[in-house]
Amino acid sequence: MAKVLVTGAAGFVGRHLVRRLLERGDEVHAVDSLAPLTGAIDPAAGWPFFEPRDHPQFNFTPADCRQFFQERLDDDFDYVIERVQELKRRHLDDERGDDTVLRAAHSLIDAHRNGSRGDLDTHVD
Repeated sequence: MAKVLVTGAAGFVGRHLVRRLLERGDEVHAVDSLAPLTGAIDPAAGWPFFEPRDHPQFNFTPADCRQFFQERLDDDFDYVIERVQELKRRHLDDERGDDTVLRAAHSLIDAHRNGSRGDLDTHVD
């Protein structure tokens, strides 16, 4: 079980990442500012098709990730998956659709789990 931080966790792609990580048994620390017009959904309101609060290893912090990092410098995460929204932005006009976005996100998780640092470009294109 890994301790994973996901920023942008309440958006479309972030919610799918959180779900996959929790299903694998990871401890997930989700951070999202829940800014208006971003598509982010507060976990307290429930997420479509998935209830993260049912998992005891789910932790949510409603904050801008910069604020989170300033206040939690001492946390030791095995993996930090940042800029989750970038996966979605790069494919907004992509004819391959959301399925490609999710495959890219899952590829990014798998690479991190296997010790590869990489970057989003490696896993999105």
